[in-house]
Amino acid sequence: MVNRDLNKIYRKTLIGKIFPTNQFGNVKIIQYENRNLMMVEFLQTGTICSARLDNLRAGKLLDPFAERKNKLVFGKGYLGINKSGRPFDKNVYKLWYNMLNRCYNPKMHAQIPAYRPCSVCKEWLNYQNFSAWVYSQIKESKYALDKDILIKGNKEYAPDRCAMVPQEINNLFEKREASRGNCPIGVYYNGACKQNPFIAQCNNGAGKNRVLGYFPSAEEAFNHYKMYKETLIKQKAEKYRGRIDSRVYEAMMNYEVEITD
Repeated sequence: MVNRDLNKIYRKTLIGKIFPTNQFGNVKIIQYENRNLMMVEFLQTGTICSARLDNLRAGKLLDPFAERKNKLVFGKGYLGINKSGRPFDKNVYKLWYNMLNRCYNPKMHAQIPAYRPCSVCKEWLNYQNFSAWVYSQIKESKYALDKDILIKGNKEYAPDRCAMVPQEINNLFEKREASRGNCPIGVYYNGACKQNPFIAQCNNGAGKNRVLGYFPSAEEAFNHYKMYKETLIKQKAEKYRGRIDSRVYEAMMNYEVEITD
């Protein structure tokens, strides 16, 4: 009887109470059965797990997600609570991980400085939110996450700014800034060709590069590339019409290649 009464008191006073932990932020008691069995929620990651009252009071509780994934992913991302019932999808997780890697990994920024100003919206720091959005977008396998088609120059990964597109379309919008040097997009310099040293070249989206011609100036080469690339983008939009987000289709049909890209 004494234990039952004590449990009633604990249940009344402990549910909703917040305790600090030594390494993983604050946790809140959300369900209480007895001193050795209660459910708590880590407020930083949203992880829910069981706990003992003595470990909780000592601050020794470990976040199962943080322990497994080395705390927060790149100091920002967390797994969240899976309420969908879908099994863990390693391919979707890889998309999410790579997105965070591009935005928040200093080693990646050293390799590709263009990623340094990029960020992920607060909603997508929670993997479960990102995963749900991906499933709402995907119409077939081998889709890629794209942030550049809907808003040219976009630096934020967010649901209203990004889209899932076939890899073939995603490849069309790669800029390859490192390989082209100081030349405009689609143009490469070859000093060995003294009369026409500027080469216009375009990726067809399927992994093949096509040389479009050799020109005396970078501007002439770019204009040739621009005409070819805009036509190609429209052709791919038509090819995938009905299999891509209507926003993506409209953006591709109106896309303009600029010399400053």
